[in-house]
Amino acid sequence: MTPRNHGFTIVELMITVAIIGMLSGVAVPSFAKYVKRTKTTEAVMNIRRIFDNSITYYFSDHVTSAGDILTAQFPAGESGPGPDFSTQFTPPIGSCCVGGATSGRPQKCDPAKDNWNAKPAWSALEFRVDDPHWFSYISGWDGDGKSVGAGHYASAGADLDCDGNFSVYWRLATIRSDGGITGKPLAVMNELE
Repeated sequence: MTPRNHGFTIVELMITVAIIGMLSGVAVPSFAKYVKRTKTTEAVMNIRRIFDNSITYYFSDHVTSAGDILTAQFPAGESGPGPDFSTQFTPPIGSCCVGGATSGRPQKCDPAKDNWNAKPAWSALEFRVDDPHWFSYISGWDGDGKSVGAGHYASAGADLDCDGNFSVYWRLATIRSDGGITGKPLAVMNELE
């Protein structure tokens, strides 16, 4: 009797390859979703910064050049019923995808090209993004920014994979009749688009 060489049969190898293929079929989409989710952390953190700074601004005293105390108000920003997909965002929403779609992958926005000083709201809120980033930001108000029922919004939007669909985050604050603020929780549309 001759000793048999121990090795793998073709059937065993095919089963191993099939198992690896099935595991990859599950792992790759999960990994892609995880990567997109890590990008959204930026928006959550920066919306919190904008929101908190707007509340601080509202409750801080502001005076005219003559020394008269102004009525408590949110900082001047974009006016209107809320965020829209326009050039009001800093940088303009979707502008970070220039070159991203053609290269097959999105690219971060270059903070050197963002003009944070062009809008007084960013200075008033002491907000800017100094590192490369995925999201564009907007801050503004509903109403006049100082009357009961007037509100402030902070929003972030991005096209995370440059396919024309946007992931949008926003948070609202409304002035109550007692002069306080009611803050709404963070809202999300198309979290991972």
